[in-house]
Amino acid sequence: MNLRKVSVSLRLLLGAVALASINIAANIAAVAACSFINFFGSDALVFAAGRSAATAALAAILALTAVPIQATGGDDAATLQPATLAAWQAYERNVDERYHRAADPFFAGDAFGRSGDWRGDAAAGRTPMLQIRSAVPGGPEPEVPDGRIHHWIGATFVPGLTVADVVRHLQTHAGEESGSYDDVIASRLLQREGDRLRVYLKLRRTKVITATYNTEHTVEYRRVNAQRASSRSVATRIAELTDAGTPNEREKPAGTDSGYLWRLNAYWRFEQATGGVLIECESVSLSRNIPSLLRPFISGIVEGVARESLEKTLASLRRALTRTS
Repeated sequence: MNLRKVSVSLRLLLGAVALASINIAANIAAVAACSFINFFGSDALVFAAGRSAATAALAAILALTAVPIQATGGDDAATLQPATLAAWQAYERNVDERYHRAADPFFAGDAFGRSGDWRGDAAAGRTPMLQIRSAVPGGPEPEVPDGRIHHWIGATFVPGLTVADVVRHLQTHAGEESGSYDDVIASRLLQREGDRLRVYLKLRRTKVITATYNTEHTVEYRRVNAQRASSRSVATRIAELTDAGTPNEREKPAGTDSGYLWRLNAYWRFEQATGGVLIECESVSLSRNIPSLLRPFISGIVEGVARESLEKTLASLRRALTRTS
């Protein structure tokens, strides 16, 4: 083995990872890389007996020649490409069509074959979650050039209320979300036209890093029947903030921000159940893609942001409605 060539190749590889990574990715990759280097380096230097010379040499090189991975500097802007937006629009269209059909099964979790007693879990105060890989049951996983779609379904149960109570509360308190929801730090009602509302929300998402956004949402409610209702919320504007919470706070240009949140839709379903209301939220969002070299390390972390945001929203809603009941 030519150790000089291997060393140079490893340095180039690690340098490429640093250049390709986004802020959150670089931090996670650094931890993963250091753990990998520490383990295999120690293994090579201390427990090399009985292993092939090539394997031991490679591990020793990783321990001795690799440089630390740093988070990239600057704003690390990402551009929302036309092909990425087109893939999102096609996915969104399929989800919208399924939502508007309003056929049985009513809940998306049932349509996608959710296993287990998720209704019982929700009634017991838990928040059952399900990750979705396609816009329609049995459909293909989407191909999103330079992007990633995050699709989650969560549910909760609110005792002592009717569907009419829940819808009335949500409509009456539209614009007051900052007083109830963990991720909302400011809110106001922009417009009300019957069952159609426009709301401003200042959102903050935190996992390894913190990102803050000015967002505007159009929300439309509909009564399916006496026992069921639903709503569709679409973020019509998402602007990431830099220097949030300081006198220098300002919006980054649309489509050229960090790319953590480019699009966000939520599909809510409310059904009367024994003793209260069963609530399901289907959340679909779009972000920039993860560099291929980093996917094994951080894919779960990135998906966790969308999951935890939905879990927080459902828990916050349950608390607010429980106070009402």
